[in-house]
Amino acid sequence: MQAEGNERSEMPGRNEHKFDICILVDKCALGDPKAIIEFDNLRTFHHTNDVSTLIKPLQQRADQSNTYAMCLLALIYKNSKTIKKDIKRAHELAKLAFQRRNMYGLNFIASAYETGDELTTKNIDKAIKLYTWSADNGNATAYERLGIISFN
Repeated sequence: MQAEGNERSEMPGRNEHKFDICILVDKCALGDPKAIIEFDNLRTFHHTNDVSTLIKPLQQRADQSNTYAMCLLALIYKNSKTIKKDIKRAHELAKLAFQRRNMYGLNFIASAYETGDELTTKNIDKAIKLYTWSADNGNATAYERLGIISFN
């Protein structure tokens, strides 16, 4: 799952994604910068892949305070087309990850304010504030979202 040069790496196949993603979130929790970049590429992985087999191993890692597993679970619970959505659980996981200083958790919360959802009223000003905080802490995804918001 490594990217070469400027190419975006390919996501793992259906039978191997459980193992590879669990290893990836473990490496992220250890601070591996390459793994964190690869984690960022997973933002839409759950839209097109059956992630039902990931729930249990990711939850085990989240229970062990792996904030990257928490963030990925939050995305899955909010957006996946292959499992039942659980917006409340998604928000809980994102908030817990952010409380443990994971900026992807803050981005999740900012995204909820950016677009609105079942639990969050759309509030662009609050989204910008949260994305700015995340960007100020070095999160490239937050910079990207701020650029998109300011362009629109």
